[in-house]
Amino acid sequence: MTGKTFYRRVMEANGQCDATAARRATAAVLHALRDRLTQPEADQVFAQLPWELQVVWVTGEEPERRPLRTSRSEFYERVRRDAGLASTQEARAATLAVFTALEAQISRGEADDVLAQLPRDLKEVWAEAGRHAGPLCGAFVSGPVVARDAALFTDLYELTMAASYSRERMRGEATFSLFVRRLPRQRAFLVAAGLDDVLAFLESFEFSEGAIRYLRSCGSFDASFLDFLGEVRFTGTVRAVREGTVLFADEPLLEVTAPIIEAQLVETAVINFVHLQTVLASKAVRSVLAARGRPIVDFGLRRTHGIDAGMKAARCAFIAGAAMTSNVLAALHYGVPPTGTMAHSYVTAFPREIDAFRAFARAFPRNTTLLIDTYDTVAAAHKAVIVAREMEARGQRLAGVRLDSGDLVSLSTAVRQVLDEAGLRYVRIFASGGLDEEEVARCIEAGAPIDAFGVGTRMNVSADAPYLDIAYKLVRYDGRNVLKLSPGKATWPGEKQVYRLRRPDGQFERDVLAVRDEPPPRGAVEPLLQRVMAGGRIVEPQPTLTAIREHCARQVAALPEANRRLAGPRYSVEPSEELLALRRALEAELEASEVGRQA
Repeated sequence: MTGKTFYRRVMEANGQCDATAARRATAAVLHALRDRLTQPEADQVFAQLPWELQVVWVTGEEPERRPLRTSRSEFYERVRRDAGLASTQEARAATLAVFTALEAQISRGEADDVLAQLPRDLKEVWAEAGRHAGPLCGAFVSGPVVARDAALFTDLYELTMAASYSRERMRGEATFSLFVRRLPRQRAFLVAAGLDDVLAFLESFEFSEGAIRYLRSCGSFDASFLDFLGEVRFTGTVRAVREGTVLFADEPLLEVTAPIIEAQLVETAVINFVHLQTVLASKAVRSVLAARGRPIVDFGLRRTHGIDAGMKAARCAFIAGAAMTSNVLAALHYGVPPTGTMAHSYVTAFPREIDAFRAFARAFPRNTTLLIDTYDTVAAAHKAVIVAREMEARGQRLAGVRLDSGDLVSLSTAVRQVLDEAGLRYVRIFASGGLDEEEVARCIEAGAPIDAFGVGTRMNVSADAPYLDIAYKLVRYDGRNVLKLSPGKATWPGEKQVYRLRRPDGQFERDVLAVRDEPPPRGAVEPLLQRVMAGGRIVEPQPTLTAIREHCARQVAALPEANRRLAGPRYSVEPSEELLALRRALEAELEASEVGRQA
């Protein structure tokens, strides 16, 4: 960050001092801290300060006196005296404010080294500063995942375009539209997801000092542009559909309006967040539909593509209607109910299968589900009956048995017969093992007596359609509507709205892709894009995950029955006459001015 940004952080952290007071407090605290450190550590901190603060740091420096072993009270007294403050309380507030800004400025390793040289009572103040600072400067937090220097989570060409815009003094307002050009063959609709991460990323968007140092080392960007980047924040507006909303090809999931450099720099991250989660939610909802009301459990963590994808898969499966997850970290951060039974390794670790069953029943008597396909599924079902009888004698009940391999239709039928003949109709049958929506549908259609399904890898990597043809395209700049004519990639110009018309029974009838401000069609109509961010700040708190899940369920239920099928037909999305006219007019202008022209 620059010196200006550092002082602003001090003012924000203190809450009561003006710019002049912030400068005095910063100088007083930095000098007291400098003199408390050894020379090597003081030099390390100095190297990570912006040049304005380096000047402050060295003012009045007397290296031969360091380190001064000051106590906390002595430290505060020096700050009070040098900053011209009235009390120790004000000195403590100033120290906390400057430590908060410094915590965001220097590297984690250097912060730890500084902390090691502070007396215990000042360590507590530094720790409090870390809590006040919140996420590190330039960091993005999504659930348990923290990305440092997150503004660099971008493609290089976003930065080169931004540098050129800056050089040409292009500061006009731009609108970019995020949409899916065409649906995969296996998808009749999409479930929008990922908005929560987009808004969090935009609200915290900032190039850290480390990010600027790296870009400077690349040698591709001039100093004035890098100084400019150090001050860039996202100040724009976002209009978006709610997470959990059903959408179709060409319909914007969101539109970003901001000065063109800001809107361009965030492109990669916006696409990434929405793409992954929309892919995952759109896949998971198919298993939920195929199960016809039977619970679906997310079982895919171990084969998802990394920590973040595993977290997002659990989140999106829950949005789509999955009942529970095996992912304990997702349960903690998202509030998704966790569940789990046992693996085959647990069964084989015991001398006999029934020993494993009994041990598990003793450990988890209130939720015992036995994995019965390790050796012989039907024989193991009879052993499960024995364990169930023993549990009944203790006033307990066997919750269920799990099948994880083989012909699930025939095996579940045989196991159900064993259980029912033993009077254990209350014991549920849970099936897992390489399932996807097609296999779930096959089991249901065959009449398999399966009560719930664990769906894993194929759902959590969206095996049949692992990506979407998603795009983030400029549709308006500096008061001028724009479009591209690239074959197969032509765009709809201008800011847009999606109007959804419903039949009298509440079912979706058709969607109209329209110019943003044109009058809506007649009838029961719903505008899908709503303002969720203005001035770079979230307009209102986002819905809870449970509320998003409930919204998704209502959306899917309102789809025409044919469109809910796994191989459903395409839903009707029509451009409005005004949008068609706008596109034709712009195409004509471009045909006259650009097509076939050499210069």
